[in-house]
Amino acid sequence: MILKKIGEYMASNKSGNKVFIAILLLGVLKVVYTVIKETVKVLARVIVYFGLYVPFFYFIVGSIFVAMGYFRFDVIDIDSILFYVGLSMCMLCAVVISIRSSSRNHISYVVKGTSENIRNAKNNIPKRGVAEERAISVYHSEIHPELLIEEYADRFVVYLDDGVDLKFLRVEEKK
Repeated sequence: MILKKIGEYMASNKSGNKVFIAILLLGVLKVVYTVIKETVKVLARVIVYFGLYVPFFYFIVGSIFVAMGYFRFDVIDIDSILFYVGLSMCMLCAVVISIRSSSRNHISYVVKGTSENIRNAKNNIPKRGVAEERAISVYHSEIHPELLIEEYADRFVVYLDDGVDLKFLRVEEKK
């Protein structure tokens, strides 16, 4: 029904037709751009998470040597043996980096936020808002241990900690 009304409107108004097509095209381009951007982000996170940047850079250096004529794959000599030893060492580094990454972050870190960003682009609802400000550090005062201090980039927030709950006291600006 909506498409029928849009079709009738477009048939009656030629300039409206161009505007509608332009808006539709911009919406499609936004979705395509967001999907490509998020795919590149996921690929970059996969490369960093699994340590694949080490063999990738080794591949680039090897490609340069092949292009310059310093190395050939069809001849087995000391250069090719050293190349394959270096490649295996790079792959070992990638395995070590991926083990370290898996101990620090879960694999879901790789695709974190991607589907939500694509969904927002499809719905044409950009996610806007002020990022949550976090304290640089939280500590008890050395002079007055009952004071709990949250340190931010531009201020200190002071609370009274009586062991049961926190009571807000004051905000002090940094100078």
